[in-house]
Amino acid sequence: MAELIAAFSADVEALCQELCTGKISVSEWHLRMRRLVKRLHVAAALIAGELRGELVEEQVREQFEYLAGFAESLREQGEILCGPLIFRALMYSGAAWATFWLVVEALEVEATEVRWRLTPAEHCDDCLALAARGWMLREQLTQVPGDGQTECLTNCRCYLEFR
Repeated sequence: MAELIAAFSADVEALCQELCTGKISVSEWHLRMRRLVKRLHVAAALIAGELRGELVEEQVREQFEYLAGFAESLREQGEILCGPLIFRALMYSGAAWATFWLVVEALEVEATEVRWRLTPAEHCDDCLALAARGWMLREQLTQVPGDGQTECLTNCRCYLEFR
């Protein structure tokens, strides 16, 4: 996943640079971002172990909605500042973690419990609280890392453990 996200991030930065320098329009940027986002989520599902069509389609559809709003805000603002553009565009990479974990969760059919685990990183209060809960029934965890439900939004790098 780290290699996938690094490759996606490099593609996004290059695409944003094209927009910032006027080589492409916002409409072209939006179209190419959609392709990158879809490719990212399909690859995340495959890395997780299986292409879950409906699950991936739902994730991609949600990201496309956010992306449409982002493109519209770029059209409205006129001057595009490259730093903020890249920062915001790179948040789409983190959303792939949610697709990854949703597929992993779907494949863990025999597991009855799950726990939220922290990686060596700085963590938001939400992730710390989720990790402190320890093992819980799967039904008690209504989110996955990177799905935007924690303070860290799509920047979450926590992981799930099943048993």
